[in-house]
Amino acid sequence: MRTWLEKIIGQRGQGIVEYALLLAFVVGCAAAVFSNNGLANGIKQTFSQVADTLNGNHLPDIDETGYTDEEKQDKQSMDDIARAVEKAIRNEDIVFTDGYTAFLVVQKESNKSFVGYLMERGVIHSADEAPHLDGNILDSQGSRTNNGTAISGISWPAGGKPDNFSWTAPNPNGSVSMTDMWGIVGKYGSNGLSSQSVKSSTSGYYGVAITSNGNNSYTTTYYRGARTDYEHNRGIYSNDAIGSVTWSK
Repeated sequence: MRTWLEKIIGQRGQGIVEYALLLAFVVGCAAAVFSNNGLANGIKQTFSQVADTLNGNHLPDIDETGYTDEEKQDKQSMDDIARAVEKAIRNEDIVFTDGYTAFLVVQKESNKSFVGYLMERGVIHSADEAPHLDGNILDSQGSRTNNGTAISGISWPAGGKPDNFSWTAPNPNGSVSMTDMWGIVGKYGSNGLSSQSVKSSTSGYYGVAITSNGNNSYTTTYYRGARTDYEHNRGIYSNDAIGSVTWSK
């Protein structure tokens, strides 16, 4: 009798151990997926590529061979920005004038003046929520047309901000400012704004430019460079471009 009980208990004990090992394997895989190692980035990138194909998103084809994990994270942030702006364009939540470019920049240095604009408009709620954001709206000649408040070549449809956007839009003539562009990323981007920072130690900034070519054609270009802040009077740094794609609405 005792031998039979010991055998049953032993079998059950073995089953419990097997289940424990299986659970540990699943937990280990989950930890790998959500960590910042190379396997995690590879899995995330694969799922993102499938989602982009299904959703019709268009992102520059960047060769990440030799990229560090931090550089891959920065690239994923650029993907998130590009997806958000493209979705807003497709939903007609914003309207680009032909030849205009929205250049959204994340820089290593904090940008206190722009943070003030973002807080004033209600896009962010605290000064440390997104201190590294910057950008500009450029005309067809690459000249600055917007510094957070000025009239630009991007507007709300019919001159009015969509009701489901929570931040204010006091700009005249229905124009969209750079703060509005970041608000769109915060609304449509999967990572929001607080995660937007430069992770790579070799980069000072990264940015995404969306240009309207006319006839519902757009070009998305990624930039990355050593400068730690974005100089408005220099516009887009052509030498820092790392890839682009042209797509139709």
